Amino acid sequence: MPAKKKTTQLNSKEIQLVEIPLECLALDGDDNFYFTVKGGINDKPVRLLVDTGATKSCIRKGIIRRTANTVVSTIDKVVGFNSEKSDNKMLKAKTFFMGEFIVHNYHFLEISLVHVNRYLKMLEKECIDGIIGNDILYSHAAIINYKKSTLTLKTQKSLIINKIEE
Repeated sequence: MPAKKKTTQLNSKEIQLVEIPLECLALDGDDNFYFTVKGGINDKPVRLLVDTGATKSCIRKGIIRRTANTVVSTIDKVVGFNSEKSDNKMLKAKTFFMGEFIVHNYHFLEISLVHVNRYLKMLEKECIDGIIGNDILYSHAAIINYKKSTLTLKTQKSLIINKIEE
C-alpha cells in the first residue's frame, strides 16, 4: 500500500524593497519641481503627486465610485491643500498600486483637486489624480532618491510554501 502524501501549506511574510520610478515635474523654474508617480486605483490609471508634507494620501473626486462598500467616513474639516469646507469622504480602494507595490483595501481622502489641476494646465503640465502622503511614505519606510528619480518602499511579500511529506 503506497504511503499517504501529506501536504502542508505555510504562510510566510518576507520583506521586500520595491523601487518605483518617479517623474520630475518642473514648474516655473529650476528649483521649483515636484515628483509624480504613475499607478492605478481599482484598475484606473492614475498620476499621483509625491508630497512629503501631506499627512494623508488623497485622490480627486470621481476616481473611486461612492457606494456603501467604499465610503468609510465623512471628514468635516481638511486643513492644508484643500482647506475649504466640502463633502470630503474617506474612501476605500479595493486595489492600489505603483509599479510592483500593491495594497488592498486602502483608505484615501477624497478631495477636489480642481485648483491644482487648473494651475498645472496653465503651466501646460499634465494633471494629477491624487497625492501620496506620509501615511504611505512613513508606514513603508520610503526612500526618495532625487538623483535616480526613484521612490523605494518596504512591503511584505506573501509567500505560500508547499511542503509534501510521504
